[in-house]
Amino acid sequence: MRHIFIKKEGSEELLLFFNGWGMDLNPLSGLALSSDLLLFYDYESIDSEINISQTVKDYAKVHLAAWSLGVWAAAEALAGKNIAFASSFAINGTLTPIDEELGIPPALYDATLASWSEESKERFYRRICGREGREAFLPPARTVDGQKRELAALKERITTQKATPENPFSCAAASTKDMIFPFEAQLRSWRAIGVEATRWETPHYPFYKFTSFEEALFRGRG
Repeated sequence: MRHIFIKKEGSEELLLFFNGWGMDLNPLSGLALSSDLLLFYDYESIDSEINISQTVKDYAKVHLAAWSLGVWAAAEALAGKNIAFASSFAINGTLTPIDEELGIPPALYDATLASWSEESKERFYRRICGREGREAFLPPARTVDGQKRELAALKERITTQKATPENPFSCAAASTKDMIFPFEAQLRSWRAIGVEATRWETPHYPFYKFTSFEEALFRGRG
């Protein structure tokens, strides 16, 4: 698991953001933020190069947000760390990410993995953004091979896990136009563990709708 401090300017607050599969900082680069921001991405390995528990001790408040497969990756990476988050928000993902009823349909996941290439990558970006979001989406600077290894590694860990990871999220957002994590599957998954999911009228990639992380993670909740 890779990380980067997108912003580290001595703020009293820190946002931990777990990005989606295949991503880096590029798709989020248009969002402003007042607090410090530590971004995680590339979950080929869940091992972190940074001590998360030690890092958050420097801050008065710590917030958690995750998008897409980063929702599951966050729960896996934070297991047992007992961090008291001031807020924790899951966006267009679930803790059961490869599941016919509660996540991405397995056939869709497998088809994405089997066909991943330079050509299919652009089709995938159009699929996650929709017509309205594609122009604003800055593609990640990731290799096709690296993305494919990450997707395969995630499948291996998700499908062999003995139990659903402990839930670190207090609220969620589910997009009605999501073509990756079906909207109804997200609602079922969060309802099953007692988490309220806000309805967003966006595709899977919703961030083109917002100008800042604060707007997306707080005012964007409904």
